[in-house]
Amino acid sequence: MEYPEEDALNIYSDGSMLAGPRRGGAAILFVLVDDQGNEEQREELLVGYAGATQNQMELEAPIQALKMVTGRHPPFDPSRYRKIVIKTDATYVAENFGTAAAVWSRNGWLTREGRPVDNAPQWKELVRLAVLSSKQGKRVSIVRVPGKKSPRTKAVDKLAKASANAASPRQLKPAEVRRKRTDQHIELGSVGMEGQVMTIHIFKSEYQRLHRVSKYWYSVTSQDSPYYGRASVIYSDLHDLRRREYRIRVNDDTSNPRLVENLGEVIATDDTA
Repeated sequence: MEYPEEDALNIYSDGSMLAGPRRGGAAILFVLVDDQGNEEQREELLVGYAGATQNQMELEAPIQALKMVTGRHPPFDPSRYRKIVIKTDATYVAENFGTAAAVWSRNGWLTREGRPVDNAPQWKELVRLAVLSSKQGKRVSIVRVPGKKSPRTKAVDKLAKASANAASPRQLKPAEVRRKRTDQHIELGSVGMEGQVMTIHIFKSEYQRLHRVSKYWYSVTSQDSPYYGRASVIYSDLHDLRRREYRIRVNDDTSNPRLVENLGEVIATDDTA
């Protein structure tokens, strides 16, 4: 059984994603144990967003929690606790927080392979708020706890689902999306980068402002390619490829896939194709 720490502000955070259409939600449960061992709680149902992923909402929950804690009107008097413990069932958040603070924040939010870190603006904000909290005298740690194993984790899970159900049409991260032309799952590295020319269909595009690159989700439509039908992700300094079928040239580094040259649109499609 999981229990809150007695000398800390315990923040239970959770993100949720629902399909058909996809939308994400997030929630927070603040828990403080008083001098008599009783729990004081405060629930926060956060705004949900259309098109959000599970990982984005798992990050959004602790970000919003720390904004409240470090702001002018924190949920509990900071003099009542000496540290902050964020508890999440998201391995993605718990296992990457240390890397984000110690490595990604110092190398331009790039992975070891040189790719832009996914959800980099959110990671950057989470690290910034954790540093701010430390400057205010409250060290922040993030630990993974099993979901739905205690009344507190069950409560925050229920709140996150409610947030997703009530999600606004606004997107957390604007992106242009259309239907895939393949039934294969999107898998980074499934298309080898060998400097080849090939035809691809772009079904999602997203400008990543922090890195000033565009991220494209695509499938290979060249029937003579050994990667025909595969779906993957590629990055580019070319920002005008918007949901079309293109003949392109790529780099020769599969670990850091780059679209280096647009050789022209092959088939123009409308938004309903």
